[in-house]
Amino acid sequence: MQYMKDLDDLRSELSTTQATAEASAASAQSAQSQCLDLLRELDEKDRLLAEHETRVNKLGEQIDLLQNDLQARELSQRRLKDEVLRMEQEIMHAVNVAGSEKDCELRKSLAEVSPKNFENINKHLSAKDEEIAKLRDEIRILSAHWEQQTEELEAQLEKHHMTNEELNDRIIKLELCLQEAQNQMQTLQRMGKKRDKAIKELRDELIMKQPNSASCGNELSFWENPGFRIVASMGMLILVAFASR
Repeated sequence: MQYMKDLDDLRSELSTTQATAEASAASAQSAQSQCLDLLRELDEKDRLLAEHETRVNKLGEQIDLLQNDLQARELSQRRLKDEVLRMEQEIMHAVNVAGSEKDCELRKSLAEVSPKNFENINKHLSAKDEEIAKLRDEIRILSAHWEQQTEELEAQLEKHHMTNEELNDRIIKLELCLQEAQNQMQTLQRMGKKRDKAIKELRDELIMKQPNSASCGNELSFWENPGFRIVASMGMLILVAFASR
């Protein structure tokens, strides 16, 4: 009958819509799971980037301290050399100003004391020069390491930016999937209401047609109903059971 065909078509359409909605929901759930995984990955990268940035900043601070120390040492070295040169000039001036007898005594004293003092001063200056040279080498090595760490940090920041863009794209896709799932669910709800209405109308029509003699088709459909067949089979089994007793 036509109303049975309409009911079958309605059920088929409803089944298709429900399958589409379930597929959209599964796709949205998968996209959401991927976004959560990506968010966890971003959090881990943020933590690593923060640690790397902290190391780079500490390295930069260490280089600044070493450079300040180097400048202070170089300034102290220049002042010490200037002081030694000034003392030498004062001694030579004193020798030139002194008389001949005093000159001999002063030269004798200088001959005994000056070489040892100047040797000690030169050793001290040489040691300071070596310290400054080592400090410069250390600063050069640290600067090279700092530049390398900075380049790595910039590369990681670029990757982090790309990952953020990927996350945004996936979030947009997730929103689209969720919107599609919502649309499918709304369609499913409308189809459900339409189905309920159609079933009610068909039931009303069936009730109205059952009293008529022209309802043979309905009666045949009723007798051929799988539910009736199951009930009839159960009844036959019960009768057989009682008969066997």
